Parts: sequence; C-alpha cells; structure tokens
Amino acid sequence: MIRFSLLSSVLLLMIGGCSDSAPGVASSDVTPPPVRQAEPGDDPPVLLPSELRRLLKANENAKFNRVGNDIVEAELFQSGVKSIDALKGLPLRSVDLGMTEVSDISPLAGMPLRRLILENTPVSDISVIKGMPLEVLYLQNTKVTDISIVAGMPLRELNLLNVPVSDLTQIAELPLETLWIPRTKVTDLSPLAGRTLVSLDVQATEVSDLSPLSDMMTLRRLNIANTPVTDLTPLKGLKLERITLTPETITSGMEVLRDMSSLTQILTSMYTETRQSAAEFWQKYDAGVWKDKGDPPDSSESPKDSLPDAESPGDKKNGAATSEESKVPADADPEEKSVPE
Repeated sequence: MIRFSLLSSVLLLMIGGCSDSAPGVASSDVTPPPVRQAEPGDDPPVLLPSELRRLLKANENAKFNRVGNDIVEAELFQSGVKSIDALKGLPLRSVDLGMTEVSDISPLAGMPLRRLILENTPVSDISVIKGMPLEVLYLQNTKVTDISIVAGMPLRELNLLNVPVSDLTQIAELPLETLWIPRTKVTDLSPLAGRTLVSLDVQATEVSDLSPLSDMMTLRRLNIANTPVTDLTPLKGLKLERITLTPETITSGMEVLRDMSSLTQILTSMYTETRQSAAEFWQKYDAGVWKDKGDPPDSSESPKDSLPDAESPGDKKNGAATSEESKVPADADPEEKSVPE
C-alpha cells in the first residue's frame, strides 16, 4: 500500500511538471539577437556615382571615375552644380568644376588632387589647395588675384588666362611645361629664363621682348599674337613646331622662322582660322598678304574659344580608372584641342 502511494505521488509530480511551461522556453518570450552595430574599423558603405550625382544636384553632364570602390575623379563641367559639399572626404585626384556656379572650394581640403579645373567659375579663394600635389591647374576667367599659393607645387600645366597676374616670379620655380598667360598684365618674361617650357601663350599681353626665351631649347609652341613684339631674332636656334603671331607688327627676324626647319605651322590666330602649314604661310607672306594692312587684325579669341577643353593630364600616374560613365582621359597635345598655345 505504501509502495502504491509513493508511485502515485511520483506520477502526479511528473504530470504536473509537464503541464507547466518551462521558464523562458515559450516562443513569445524569446528575445531576438541584437542587431550588429558598425564598428570603427568597418569599411564605409560604397558611394555610387548615381548617389553622388543626386547629392550634388548635378545634371547628366556629371561624370565620375573610380578605382576599385573609390570615386577618384569628378568631372562636373557644365553640370549645374552650385555646391560641392557632397565631395567632402572623398579621395579625389581630379576635379573639373568648369562653367559652374561653385564659388566655395573648401570641401576639397585634404584631397590628393593632381588636377583641378576652375575655369569660368566665381571662385576667388584658392587657399585650400596649399600643399596639394597638383600637376594641372586651370584658373582662367576666375576671380583669383593671388597665385602665390602655388609656390612649391609640382605643377606642369598652369592656365591664367584673364587672371590679373603681372609678376611671373611667383611661378618661376615651378616645373612647368605649359604656361598660358594671355590677357594678363604680364610684361616681362625674364623670370622664365632658363625654364623648360614646351608651350607658352602670351597673346594679348604687353610682352615685347622675347630674349628670355633665347635658350629655351624645350619650347615647341609659342603664341605672341597681338603683342608689341617686333623682333624675332631671339628665337634663333630654337626648335619651334608652331608659332602664332601678328605678321604686320614684326619688323625683324622673320628669316629666323624661315630657317627653322622644325617649324610646321605658322598661324596668325589660334581661334579664327584653320591650322596653316608653314609652307602656306610663306606663300601668303611672300605674296604680300600682310603688307600695308594698317592696324593688325584682332586675333584675340572669343571668351568661349579661349577656354581650354577639359583634359586629364596626370592620369598616367593616377592608375587605371573604371567608370560608371567612362570619360577617356585626354593626354593629347594641347595644340590639338583648340586651347591657348
């Protein structure tokens, strides 16, 4: 009897235990695992070109090139962009803001820029570029007045068309290959003596003396149209391939050009005529085309024509870039791009 009572008690306990839900087992009481938060060392989300275009409020002209997941080039020429805050912090190597309303370029601070195009923008302060490894800088038709900030940069190309610069000593020590200073207040080329320029444009300036160029054996393209230059003899011995000049104002030294076997083009305007071979020029010159013409014609470019096309020098050093909308870098000779000499 005692054994039966004990067995009954055990059975009752077992039944009671099975009828009650075990604590924490019911599905309604299970706590979902916590969502993992981003850690400081995690890679940032990839920024797509389409999203960057939206953030910049840019039109379809905006193009972006990438290396891996990083956007490294922002080609925003005529893109309608007014603010570039969305570019802040990107590892950009090349930025083209030409023909936009951008006036503040401070978001570019700290970028490893090698190429910066600001042509025809209201930009006046370029202090943010100090210390950048820039190789190409276009400032034409901007409001920039102080270019001393470029001292010490590895610049190869500098465009200062219509910028109120008068003293070239600020840029004399730059490793320039191409210098465009048309419509500036420059009168003296002496600071350029001993430099290794390949292309020089001084059109529509008050430069009158070419003697500082006499030893510039690297010079291949020279534009002196609409200047007070009358004597070409300092160019003797150079290996120019193209020269642009106003024949009516030259009183001596034309024979220097005639004897220059390297010269393939002689132009009287960079912007209003087709490219003219040296042979074609001499045929016209010997026929007296430019004699007794009175005041020389204005060979100055129109504002539109004076703007160099956007190009991407330095891309060979930037490495291959992949692009959502690929823009082929233009390493072409400036003479093929309707730009100042």
